[in-house]
Amino acid sequence: MNRLEVRAVLARFAAAIFVSTLAIAPVMAQTASAAKRADKAADDAFVLSPFVISTDADDGYSSTESASASRFKQKLKDIPQSIAIMSGQFLKDIGAVDLADVLPLMGATVSAGTRNQDTFSIRGFAVQETYLDGFRDVKEWGGGDFAHIQQLEVIKGPSSNLYGNPKGLGGIINRTSKMPRTTSWGQAAVTIGDYANYHFTADLTGPINANKSLLYRVNAAYRHVEYNRDFKDMDRVFVAPVVEWRITPATKVSVFGEYLKQEYQEDNWIPSVLVAPNFRALTVPDTRRIDEPWAKSEIEREKIRVIAEHKIDDHLTARVAAQQTYINNPITQVEFVSLAANNRTVNRQAFWLNRWEDYGFLEANLFGRYLTGPVEHSFIAGADYYVTDFRSNVRRTTLGAIDLLEPAFNTPAPVFVPANVVTNTLGKSITPGYTGTYQLNAYNGRLILIGGWRETEQRDSRKVEIGAGPYPTITDPTTSVGLPRYGGIVRPLKNLGLYYQYSEVFQPQGGGALRLDGSALAPITASSEEYGVRLSFLEEKLNFEVVKYTMISNGIAIRLPAPNASFFANGGQTTSDGYEYTLTYNDPRLTVQAGWVDVFVRDTTPGVLGAQQGGQPRYRGQLHARYKWAQLGGNGGLSIGASAIHSAERPLSATTTSQMIPAYRYYNVNANYGIAKGLNLALAVGNVFDKRTIVGNSGILWRPLDPRTMKFTVTKSW
Repeated sequence: MNRLEVRAVLARFAAAIFVSTLAIAPVMAQTASAAKRADKAADDAFVLSPFVISTDADDGYSSTESASASRFKQKLKDIPQSIAIMSGQFLKDIGAVDLADVLPLMGATVSAGTRNQDTFSIRGFAVQETYLDGFRDVKEWGGGDFAHIQQLEVIKGPSSNLYGNPKGLGGIINRTSKMPRTTSWGQAAVTIGDYANYHFTADLTGPINANKSLLYRVNAAYRHVEYNRDFKDMDRVFVAPVVEWRITPATKVSVFGEYLKQEYQEDNWIPSVLVAPNFRALTVPDTRRIDEPWAKSEIEREKIRVIAEHKIDDHLTARVAAQQTYINNPITQVEFVSLAANNRTVNRQAFWLNRWEDYGFLEANLFGRYLTGPVEHSFIAGADYYVTDFRSNVRRTTLGAIDLLEPAFNTPAPVFVPANVVTNTLGKSITPGYTGTYQLNAYNGRLILIGGWRETEQRDSRKVEIGAGPYPTITDPTTSVGLPRYGGIVRPLKNLGLYYQYSEVFQPQGGGALRLDGSALAPITASSEEYGVRLSFLEEKLNFEVVKYTMISNGIAIRLPAPNASFFANGGQTTSDGYEYTLTYNDPRLTVQAGWVDVFVRDTTPGVLGAQQGGQPRYRGQLHARYKWAQLGGNGGLSIGASAIHSAERPLSATTTSQMIPAYRYYNVNANYGIAKGLNLALAVGNVFDKRTIVGNSGILWRPLDPRTMKFTVTKSW
C-alpha cells in the first residue's frame, strides 16, 4: 500500500465515521435536547468513561488511576501488578521532552539500540515499542515529544497479552494524551538550554460551540538541539490535534491526529579500545563520533485515530476504535565495522536505508460492571485486528577509515548505486486477537480476583529482493497462541495488601532470523510470576511496595554453527529474577518517589553457565523528591525538586571473567516559581556534577552519559 493509497483509505474512513455519526446524531440529539445538556452533564461524559483516567494532571504529582494494566480505568491499589506513574507536572519539572529524559528515573536502563531509537530495558528485557492511550505507537525508530502527554505509565512485567502485536517482554510503556476541556484554556512555553537546545510548545483547548458538545485541543512543539557530540544535531516539528464530539452525555466520538517531522543524525556510539588483555576502556573524548557531517536521517510520521464510545446503560459501555499510521524513514548513516590493531583506526562503511511502514489497527471493546450484594463484577471483552505493510531498501558501501584520536571528517558522501549490496524487502504482518478479562471485587476491595485470556495469531509474508531474482513471496506458518493472565489481591487489613499475578506473552522473532530451510522461527514465549506486598499509611498518602518476580523467556534465536552461521534455531532461554522496592509519598506540598531494584538477568539455555547478562546492572535505584511552598508569592508558589540515580557495576559480557563496567551515580535538580498570574519560571539541571560514565554498550561500542545540561523555561497560561 503506497502513500496515496493510505491517504485515500484514511479519507474514506474519516468520511464513513462522519456520515455514520451524522446519521445517529438526530436520534441522540433528542435525548440531549430533553436534558438541555448542562455543563455538568458534558463533563460527566468524560468522567464516566471506564477507558479514560479522570485527572488532567496539570498540577501535582499524585495519580491514583491507571488505564494501562487492564485496558480499563482502575485504582492503582486494586491492580495486582507493579506500576510506576509520572504525571504531567512531574515531566515538566524535570524538563523531560521525550522518553530518554525520564525512563531512567523509573528503573529502566538504556538498551543496546545504536540508532536514534526509543529502546529501553525493563527487568532485563528490551522494550522497543511503546503505547499511546493503549494503542501501539510506533516509536522503534525514535522521535516523539511529550507536548501532548498527560501521564506516563510503566506497567512492569509482560502485560502485552492485553494488546495487539506485542513487542517487549519486560513491560508496557503507555502514555496518556491530554484531552479537551469544557472551558477555554491555553499555555505556551519556551525552553532554552545548553548545546543550542531550544524547545517551544503550545497547548490550546476549549469548546467549539456554545453548548460545549464539541471540544478541541491542539498541542504543538518545535525542538532544536545540537548535543555535545561531533556535529550531532536534531530538528523536530510536532503537532497533535484532538477533537471530541459529545453527542449525548452517554456518547462521544474523539478524533486524534498527529504529525511528526524530525531531521537528525543517528547516534553512533564510541568504540572502546583494548588497553590490556581482556580489558577495554574509553580513551577518546566523549564528544567523538565516527560519522560524517553529510550523514543525515529523517522521520516523517502521520497518524489518525478515531474512537467512538457509548454508555449503553448504567452497566455497559462500548468502544470502537481505529488507527492508521504512516511512517517514512530515510537513513544515511556511517556504520562501525572494526577497530584496527593500532587502537586508533576505525574501519567504516556507509549505510543507506529507506523504510516505509503503514500500520492499521481496529479494536472493539465492551466493558461491564455489575453489583451482586457486596460483590462488584467487572469484565472487558475485546477483539482487535492489526496489519502492517512495510517496504525497506538497504544499500551499503565501503567508506574511508577514520583516526579516533585525530579525526578528519572530510570523506565525501558515497553514491549508493544498485551495484552495492542491495536488499529490498516487502512484507505484511497481520495479527488478529480476542481478549477477555474478568475481575471480582468483594467487600470494598478486601478481596480482588482477576482472570483473563487472549487468543491471538501472527501471520507474516515477505518478499526479499537480493541479486537478479526471481523473488518469490515467502509466507511463514501462522502462529496461534493462547495467553492466560490471572491473579488477585487480599487485604487482611485496610492498609495491607498482598497480591499475586501470573501472565504469559509471546513476541515474534526480529532481525530477520530464519531457520536453515528459510522459514521463520517460532515466536519467543515468556511467562511471569509476581508476588507483591503493599502497605499504605496516612490516608494512603504514604505507600510502600515490595515485589518478587520471576520471568522466563523461551525459544530465543540461537545462531547455528559454521558453515550455517547465517541461520538460527529456537532454543535459547533467559531468566530474570528480581526484587523491587518502591516508596511514594504524595500530598499538595511534598512528593517523594523512590525505588530500588535487585535483578539477576542470566542466560539459562541448557548447557550455558548463566552469569549476569552483559550490560545489565544487578542493582539500580532512583529517588525524586519535590517540596512546594504553595503560598509563596501568591502566584503558584515555589517548588524545588531533586533526583538521584544509582546504577551498580555491570558485566561487559556474560562470562565469569568478563570486564565490569563501572558503577555510576548522577543527580538532577529543578525549581519552579510563579512570578505572576499565569506566568511561571523553571530551571532544570541534569547530571549536576558532570559525571563521566558509561550508560550502555553494544559489543565494543559504548554510550556515554550526557554531560551536565541546564534548561530554563518560561511558561505562560491563560
